Amino acid sequence: MGDLEDQHKIFLQSLMWKKICDYDEVKTLYQKCHDKVNVEPGDLSTFINKINENLKPLQMAIQKGVDELTGKSYYMLINRNNNNISRLFPQNKVQELEVFKRIIASIVKSEDGKISSTDALNLQMDMKIMKKEINEILLMFKRDGWLYEEEGYYFFSTRAITELQPFFRENYPDDISSCYMCKNIIFQGSSCESCNIKLHNYCKKSYFLRSTSKPNACPACLQNYDAA
Repeated sequence: MGDLEDQHKIFLQSLMWKKICDYDEVKTLYQKCHDKVNVEPGDLSTFINKINENLKPLQMAIQKGVDELTGKSYYMLINRNNNNISRLFPQNKVQELEVFKRIIASIVKSEDGKISSTDALNLQMDMKIMKKEINEILLMFKRDGWLYEEEGYYFFSTRAITELQPFFRENYPDDISSCYMCKNIIFQGSSCESCNIKLHNYCKKSYFLRSTSKPNACPACLQNYDAA
């Protein structure tokens, strides 16, 4: 951390406390850090890259992720040593990890990238865990920013998708798909009925807005992209 200046350290400490910030929050934090030390801000990407260089020995990094449903950008401090759930959550108890692993498997293997709260409470565990305990564990992972709940379903949060990508790819290579445009894992989006490629909704919207080919043409097969 010797190469970091005060504005970098303040920014990093704030992000460690917040865990995840949307783009507007990061821009505001970036400006405030420089105002505090009376330094003119430069390029945000260069600023974050400098922090990340210093975080490499700690297997940590500030990384950008995009919310699958809203397309909103977020920044978060992640653990790069993230292909093992037990190492990623060393503070959690065995039964908490058991529940989270089962939730992960259920969402990854589902057709729509989510699990109903009812199904989550009725998951078969390798150890005896009461439904009340499962519910409390689900709420904990939701509170900590790994899951979010909407209309009776649990989804992976932006933080989970961003930080757990190596874990997903290593442990579920046959069950995950990548967005044709951004190449990141996709759980929420649509697929082309002609060639079955998948696109995040925000990637699809962005592509169609700047595409010079025929309207709504699939970027892979160039047929009409009728979402499946």
